[in-house]
Amino acid sequence: RVAQALTALRRRETLDRAAGHLMAAPTAHLRPRAELAAFLSRYPGVADTTVALGRSCVIDLAELRPELPEFAVPAGHTQDSWLRDRAEAACVGRYGPRVDPGAGAAWRQLDHELDLVAGLGLAGYFLIVHDIVRHATEQGIWCQGRGSAASSVICYVLGITAVDPLRHGLLFERFLSLEKAGPPDIDLDLESGRREEVIQYVYTRYGRLHAAQVANMITYRPRLAVRDAARVLGYPEAQTREMTRHIHHSPPGPDAGLPGDVRDLAAQLHTLPRHLGVHSGGMVLTRQPIGEIMPVEWATAEGCSVLQGDKDDVAAAGLVKIDLLGLGMLSALHTACDLIHAYHGVRHDLASIPQDDPDVYAMIARGDTIGVFQVESRAQISTLPQLRPTKFEDLAVAASIIRPGPIQAGSKHPLLRRRRGEEAVTYPHPLAKAALEPTLGVALWQEQAMQLAIDCAGFSPGEADRLRKAMAAKHAPEKVAAMRDRLLTGMAGRGIPPAAAEKIVSMIEAFSDYGFPQSHAQSMAGLIYASAWIKHHHPAALIAAIMAHQPMGFYDTQTLIGDAERHGITVRGPDVRTSGVHATLEPGPMPDQKPGPTSGSTPGPTSGSTPGSTSGPTSGERPPAIRRGLTDVTGLGEQAAEEIVAIRAERPFADLDDFAARTRLPARILEQLATAGALDGLGLHRRTALWSAGTAPGRSHQAPLPGLATPATAPELTSMTTAEETTADITATGASATAHPVQHVRPRLDRLGTLTAAAARTLADRAPVRIGGLPKYLQRPPTAHGVAFGAIEDETGMVNLVFAPHVWDRCHRTLLDAPAVIITGRVERSEGTVNVAVDRVEAITVATPVPRRHVGHR
Repeated sequence: RVAQALTALRRRETLDRAAGHLMAAPTAHLRPRAELAAFLSRYPGVADTTVALGRSCVIDLAELRPELPEFAVPAGHTQDSWLRDRAEAACVGRYGPRVDPGAGAAWRQLDHELDLVAGLGLAGYFLIVHDIVRHATEQGIWCQGRGSAASSVICYVLGITAVDPLRHGLLFERFLSLEKAGPPDIDLDLESGRREEVIQYVYTRYGRLHAAQVANMITYRPRLAVRDAARVLGYPEAQTREMTRHIHHSPPGPDAGLPGDVRDLAAQLHTLPRHLGVHSGGMVLTRQPIGEIMPVEWATAEGCSVLQGDKDDVAAAGLVKIDLLGLGMLSALHTACDLIHAYHGVRHDLASIPQDDPDVYAMIARGDTIGVFQVESRAQISTLPQLRPTKFEDLAVAASIIRPGPIQAGSKHPLLRRRRGEEAVTYPHPLAKAALEPTLGVALWQEQAMQLAIDCAGFSPGEADRLRKAMAAKHAPEKVAAMRDRLLTGMAGRGIPPAAAEKIVSMIEAFSDYGFPQSHAQSMAGLIYASAWIKHHHPAALIAAIMAHQPMGFYDTQTLIGDAERHGITVRGPDVRTSGVHATLEPGPMPDQKPGPTSGSTPGPTSGSTPGSTSGPTSGERPPAIRRGLTDVTGLGEQAAEEIVAIRAERPFADLDDFAARTRLPARILEQLATAGALDGLGLHRRTALWSAGTAPGRSHQAPLPGLATPATAPELTSMTTAEETTADITATGASATAHPVQHVRPRLDRLGTLTAAAARTLADRAPVRIGGLPKYLQRPPTAHGVAFGAIEDETGMVNLVFAPHVWDRCHRTLLDAPAVIITGRVERSEGTVNVAVDRVEAITVATPVPRRHVGHR
């Protein structure tokens, strides 16, 4: 049945329509050994001959050992000597000359790494990666290495990574050792919007025959399985959509209301391979044509050739993979620094941002981190006041602590209590102290699990790395469990009592549910600090930059607007006279002046500036406001927005007729711009602009039919109310800078006895509370034993919500479907964080549209 369904799906037909293309008998499968032997018994000797033939055809792919392309080096150099030359020159800049006594440890480590790299024949690999970083940097593309590469002094001095591995005590064997099979793993984070430029550089440099991207096997998840099952069984599209509406990451149960045939087929499809995608960053390079090693095909995306194998297939074939990953936060930080330079005249980049600013750490410790990389989730915001970070190493802990591994290991709460001095620092055994001392006796990082195996069980670095690989495997618990006996035997040999040994092993086993590598956490800490520094000193720039790169991060644009306003920043809607393609900064209200309207037009640009540009450095006298970009308007693509800005640069738009005639946008786009308030600055309020959009010149190449033309002059129309403008904003742009949707039902909520989110956050522990607002950011992580989390948002901010399993089961459909809700529950206050334990959820209506919600499972 499954094979028939997959055949029909490939043909984009139902089972009934595909009947002529299905196999007549269900024989297309691998038979069990006994069944096959009985079938072949009529042909004496054929089974033995088949086995012998098969064995004679077996080759070990490892023997092929595909090599990387030869990296061109200057005359008189080998790849080893050129890498050493480049690394030693760079080491002087990072650590000082070799004769400097303070640089001795760095030079010794560099020599050790270079000798090891030469012995393993990997110099070309480092030169290729360094060349990619060089190209990205020369093109103004921000990038940095992450993962285990941050443990390497070679990578640090060459600028591949930004973390000093010696200062932070990172374990080099996590990255490379004599016993480690295969090349090291260097992951490069690149600005997400410009990653493709780097990929095309690699194709150009090494040739299409020698470079390809790695495939990713897309398997059936519950929702897709139900959708394809319903389609192939012939259910109408509308009914199929209704079936999948409430299915997300968990397979549907008997109470999901699905037809039996759909539920049964979906259960069989679940987890099966569906199609090949493109890996998020993996690229493979080879000296010989890559198609001689693994099949290659064109991907759907233009200019992308992809291997017909995933990362495990690539590793099995001995191919070297370099990960070129797109990271939205790098794009946002680059944009934020460009906005700061344009507005204040000060140039920053990741290297020049001042370090160790106590005010930045104080902001992080307050949990004021919406928009800050890696620490903006509700769980992180609740944890930060307890963690109380005061230095860079604490940010690496913050990046790691809200992870399944540390949570499963029971590391989170003991670590927080120990940092607050509420619990003594203890170790399961003295031999575990060296590995666990940086995190006060609890395990957070993969390197700590490796170090525990080395120090406590006598593992070699290579064995510890194999343990680390087992922890990272898809079926990690089984693989780690298989090494349990080796761990226990090794610890017994070192005199560790059974109880302590079991505790150490349980720490290690917990990392099979994904603990962070310490080297990766240190890399992330740099971006945490950089984004926090910008948020503290230039909050408008950071929020505008994140808006410019939406969707990214944890929060939607409406939440970002609310956070901006709570920080005293005016946010203004899109305006064809002044908006850029994406969000920009422009002069805000004078410090002694109340903020004006947050939507629609503002007075013309200040003297000396042009429409749509931020003012120069002198405008730093006034705090910046955020102007939403033209691409925020639904249906207006980037190309059209760029054309509007280019046309406006020739001369400002005089009125709507002038705008329509010069841009020649279709009526539907003019109407969207009018709905968004983007035409208000041309002297028309929204209703008049909407009417006039239909009569504006240049909108159509064809005259209207006789008698159907819209009157050229709009009748006298009343302006929209604030509530109507909010609705129009959300309809046209997905968010409103005019007002929060809940603000317009506040009188009704007050009559129903609800509090605002801000008021609820002031209540005492265990106080009963009712809050009205929009439910957002719903999550049910697999490590929470059925507990779900979310937030409720109104015009004053957000409050975190916690749903016990039975409450979630009862109310989750209301949370997903209702425009707005009233939450009834009790306040839970702990260490400066406030949650509401939910008892009841009631649906209420709001006039404004709200985006569709889903449940996250992270």
